[in-house]
Amino acid sequence: MRSLGVIFLADIVGYSKMMARNEPETLEFLRTFSKTIIRPTLEKHSGTMIKSLGDGWLLEFQSARNAVNCAIDWQNLSKRDEKISLRVGIHLGDVEHEDGPPPDVYGDTVNIAARLESIAEPGDVAISTSVYLCLDDEQTKLFQNCGKQSLKNITTPIEVWSTGNLNVGSTGLARDNVKPAISIKPVEFIDN
Repeated sequence: MRSLGVIFLADIVGYSKMMARNEPETLEFLRTFSKTIIRPTLEKHSGTMIKSLGDGWLLEFQSARNAVNCAIDWQNLSKRDEKISLRVGIHLGDVEHEDGPPPDVYGDTVNIAARLESIAEPGDVAISTSVYLCLDDEQTKLFQNCGKQSLKNITTPIEVWSTGNLNVGSTGLARDNVKPAISIKPVEFIDN
């Protein structure tokens, strides 16, 4: 079934390093984070967990404003805790739903949300214009326009808004010139 949806993807920055350093402690932290942060904020903002990805989450909301409020809550709570840093990407568009079990979502909207998450800086939220246009004045003040971005494997450039900066080195951004660039500077020899 196809319908309009707000797709929210979040990722823990440096998860692999955390696991390598102390797997039992990291797993316990994730369980606690899920119980004390994820579940309550999802319920508060009427979000639906599509799947947990180990170091990230794929969620769906029926409201862009609720999705952004949830993302801001997650960021504020994780910054206060100082144990993890999250990147969040949110996009609104047509979504193909599969009832499951387990339920799942597909389509360009999911792919764009994933690319937005990948280009967000740690601790920031990146959203598309389709989300931004649904926000109230208080929410829009949190975002700055980062311009149209060519996202990897997405045919149309997407205008991106962020609570901070974009990770311009991200593999989520399409590159016009994928060949390595070399700069050569002539050397002058001075005779003494």
